[in-house]
Amino acid sequence: MTLKNLLTLCITFSLFASSQLEASGPSTVEDELAKQKKYASDLMVSIDSGKYSGKQLEALKILHQKILDFPIPTQAQLDSRYTNNQEKIAQSIIDRETQRMAILPMNADNMEKRADAIDRNARADSRGAGSSTPD
Repeated sequence: MTLKNLLTLCITFSLFASSQLEASGPSTVEDELAKQKKYASDLMVSIDSGKYSGKQLEALKILHQKILDFPIPTQAQLDSRYTNNQEKIAQSIIDRETQRMAILPMNADNMEKRADAIDRNARADSRGAGSSTPD
């Protein structure tokens, strides 16, 4: 790898790691207000661009007003939402582990059936008979 590629990889990884660290914890009411203002300003840029006219422009204006009128949740609601999401994530990890463990006995049964068939075939071959399972 060239030095340039290695440096780019290191910078990208460090930025990704720092963004992951900032994302932990429940958001604040100020964060939600900032998101709402950002969405509204981005939509206003689209409205002012002149690309849209007629029904599309009216729909964008209605959406812009809905964004501005949307109620901002309280900090208690944000905390509750965060804890519910964390519980769902933890439950999905448990569900995946349970699902993975539930597959294992089925695989063990299949492995045992295959071993029995191989053993049967080996005994039949030692007696000079053909295979007892179709190929």
